[in-house]
Amino acid sequence: MRRTQRAHRRIQNELTKERAAALGRAGERLELALAHAAALGRRLEASRDPEERARRLRHHRVVDQQFPEPPRRGGPHRAS
Repeated sequence: MRRTQRAHRRIQNELTKERAAALGRAGERLELALAHAAALGRRLEASRDPEERARRLRHHRVVDQQFPEPPRRGGPHRAS
């Protein structure tokens, strides 16, 4: 095997390891987010007071920060 082929294979292996590590980190963050969502859901279900439930459902600032509304597509505008 030529030197350039060995270098190419080594780089490909390194890239594969980096991709795997990045996916692992993303998976860990996803697991934490899912656990947080499950805990919030349990807290919401445990709320007996309808007003308290409504207050908890209205506070979604963090969700809006993490997942902003996408820009509107071009085309005809509809009246809301």
